[in-house]
Formats: sequence, structure tokens, C-alpha cells
Amino acid sequence: MPNPDLVNYITSRIRSDDYVLDVGCGQNWVKQTILNPGRVVGIDINAGCHPEVEWDLNNGLPICFAGFFDVILLIDVVEHLYKSIGERLISLAQGLVVREVLLLVPMFWTHNRSPYEDQASVWYQRREILHRSEWNEGDFRADTG
Repeated sequence: MPNPDLVNYITSRIRSDDYVLDVGCGQNWVKQTILNPGRVVGIDINAGCHPEVEWDLNNGLPICFAGFFDVILLIDVVEHLYKSIGERLISLAQGLVVREVLLLVPMFWTHNRSPYEDQASVWYQRREILHRSEWNEGDFRADTG
């Protein structure tokens, strides 16, 4: 179960009639836990997670999504990409979304090897689950210079 504070925050930002793109949806906890399932589309590289769209985020986001989703979630996803690819993904999401992008990254470094090494995990031996970049507050502050 995800952190209750995170669930409350996401719930507070999404309206009942919003269409939501859950990028890197993993096992669809957002759809299963807090949102109207008919208004959420999950996109993930791992077909074992049963996303609506199987997609390698190293290739960006499908352009056909432009202007369709009110909110795009990037919850614990960009740290699984190399920094430059993660930055490009954030920029693409900002260009495609109607209202806002909700982004969450870990504030500490970990390789995230547990699901990779767990034979019962849908992420077993899938390198995509490993962390490839570290992020901090400075990465998300607008340049006020």
C-alpha cells in the first residue's frame, strides 16, 4: 500500500472528471487505490504489470497523448532513467498535459535492487526497475537568475 500522505496529495490534485496518464504505472496502484479506473491510463515498459499501454519511456511519450490528459503522473519513475532522458520525459509531459504534471522522486540514492532480485516480483531480473539517476530539489527549481 502506498504512503497515505501521497494518496491524499494525489487525490487532492485530481478532479473527478479528469483524465489521468499514470506514466510508469507499475502495478497500477494509483488506478486500483484512489482514482476512477475509467479515467486512468497506465503506461509502463513491463507487460507483467498489465498497463493499458506498454511503452519504453526511453523513447519519450506517444505524441498522440497531446492535449488529452488533464493530469500526468510521474510518480517514482524518472529515477529509473538516465538523467538526460528523465529531463526530456518531464519536458515532454509538460508539453502534452492539459493542466499539470505531478512528479515524485526519492530524495536519497538507492539502487533499488530488491524487486530486481526477488523471484516473486514482476520486476525480477528486469533492469528497468534499477535506479539510474539521482534527483534533488535543485533539479526542479525554476532559474530565477
